[in-house]
Amino acid sequence: MFRRALVGFLAALLAACTAGEPYRRPDLPLPPVWRGPDAASLASSVDGAAWWQAFDNPELQRLEALALAANPDLQIAISRMLAARAGVAIAQAQKSVQVNFGAAPVDAIAVSAANRKSGLYGLAFSARYEIDFWGRIARSIDAAGAAHEASVFDAGTIQIGLQTQVARTYFKVRELDELAALQTQRLLLLRDKQTLAQLRQSAGRTNLEPVATAAAESSAAETLLAQQQSERAQAILQLALLLGQTPESLDIAVAPLRTRVRLPPLPAALPASIIERRPDILAAEQRLREAHADVGVARAALLPTISLDAELGVVSGPLSAPLRGSRGLFGIGPELDYPIIDGGRRDAELDARQQARNAAVAEYRKAVLVALGDVESALLTREAARQQGERLTLAEKQDAVSAARLEAALTAGRSSRLATLVSKDRALDRAAAAVSNYRDQLDAALALFAALGGGWTVAQLPVPD
Repeated sequence: MFRRALVGFLAALLAACTAGEPYRRPDLPLPPVWRGPDAASLASSVDGAAWWQAFDNPELQRLEALALAANPDLQIAISRMLAARAGVAIAQAQKSVQVNFGAAPVDAIAVSAANRKSGLYGLAFSARYEIDFWGRIARSIDAAGAAHEASVFDAGTIQIGLQTQVARTYFKVRELDELAALQTQRLLLLRDKQTLAQLRQSAGRTNLEPVATAAAESSAAETLLAQQQSERAQAILQLALLLGQTPESLDIAVAPLRTRVRLPPLPAALPASIIERRPDILAAEQRLREAHADVGVARAALLPTISLDAELGVVSGPLSAPLRGSRGLFGIGPELDYPIIDGGRRDAELDARQQARNAAVAEYRKAVLVALGDVESALLTREAARQQGERLTLAEKQDAVSAARLEAALTAGRSSRLATLVSKDRALDRAAAAVSNYRDQLDAALALFAALGGGWTVAQLPVPD
């Protein structure tokens, strides 16, 4: 038995040689740049502490500040971050001397038979200091520190998501404002068209079919306008929840999207390494560091625990006479604790920690790949929306020219009022498509800002004093 214990002890000592392996971040193959149609610089926009200022909208900036101050999800994340910071203090406390005070009846077996019924009790101070010979405590502190850092970056991820969602919802409100304004114009136009069809039918110049068609178009336009107004109310509700406010407390005046929100210039050629500052990637790496440290803790658990112990106390008489017949106790010396048989628990714990580290490596690689995909997707979406926007802008210009010609022809008696109304209706459809496309371009810009980490820094977190 002694030989087996000695062999196990020596094997554990050999295992300790790898308990302190330094952490190394896995190598990740990143492309030098993302390909794109232009090579403009985004540094000034992405690196800004408040990237939403690039949209040049004071109201959006106000809403973003309100969200940072009162959003419940962000407050929950910050509370968890502070709890993890307390976990670091808990882990660091293991380096200190642990002092305890105890008072209890003395075991009758430990005293003479004559004193068994005398009511003896003991008072003692005990102190213990674990010598971190194998690095278990240091690895525990490393793990707690990494867990805290991961919680900080988790809060950063939530913050970026919150800021992006606030901006996206605000843009939706403004899009609905402009679409509703266009739809109101279209409804008036369709009513004119319906009146014109009724006049033509009364004059016997047409049958009832154009009248019914015009009435159906007017009804559909009224339904769409009511739907847009309902969607705006829903967007305001969602925005209020993001700001941590009640719906009735948030009031946003009607304003068009394209004249109130500027589309920032965005490039399509960016260094891929820029994503390494994304807080979700940083959080994944910190969890990998935590898992690596946990392996060190599990390895150290295979080795004996060495500590210095001291005790100072007194065995006294009954509480009615605490000093009568008292005897002092004092002891100090090293202590070695090495479990020999534990049913394989510590070996299984080490294996579990190693597998958790392998999973953390995979999670880190996945986070980087997802980030790369997010940027590529945002660039592709933005480019497609930009090209569509150019086509719609050209179409709007052509509609303006066509409308001017028809008005001139109508004035000269060379065109009908109906032809003019049909042309204006078609122009309003294209204008609505252009508004939605502009919102798509704004959303693509938001997605790119978020994919690149939004210029986030720890200093941006609204941590209470």
